[in-house]
Amino acid sequence: MNIAVISAGILPVPALKGGAVEILTQNIIEGFIKNKNNNVDVYTIKDKGLENSKYQEKMNIYPFKFNKFEYMICRCVNYIFKMLKKNINIFPYNIKVANKLNKKEYDLIIVENSIYLYKSIYDKYFKKREKKAKIILHLHNMIDKESLKGIETFKFVCKTADKILTVSKF
Repeated sequence: MNIAVISAGILPVPALKGGAVEILTQNIIEGFIKNKNNNVDVYTIKDKGLENSKYQEKMNIYPFKFNKFEYMICRCVNYIFKMLKKNINIFPYNIKVANKLNKKEYDLIIVENSIYLYKSIYDKYFKKREKKAKIILHLHNMIDKESLKGIETFKFVCKTADKILTVSKF
């Protein structure tokens, strides 16, 4: 089975620098790796420690880096969308991951802890192909409807996700 695990892009996965979400994500990946029939690709934020990581032999790691200029461009575009009352949020990490992911075929895609990353990936990956892969959103935080800016995005996720996993019933 070809599996893609996409980190939220805050800290690297495998969890070289810690982080609760990253450690849990690493444990999930290690569970997939135990089954020799699984091919696991991990999409994560770039970190120097990943280059010489012992995990390179067990999984394919695709690290992504973005610079301050890319980040500032996205913030400006997001501000314009906000002024136009459009709920669109773009981030350089999301764009780069979605573009790279789109070049491969997967049986299962797991998106970690970001509804906006999920939407970017869904829009890009399933746009050109009939939905063959299963897509799962793994949430680690509570989503409060009253404070959720992206209620439309959350509704989209609820309609399109094959599964939404949470870390507790709360």
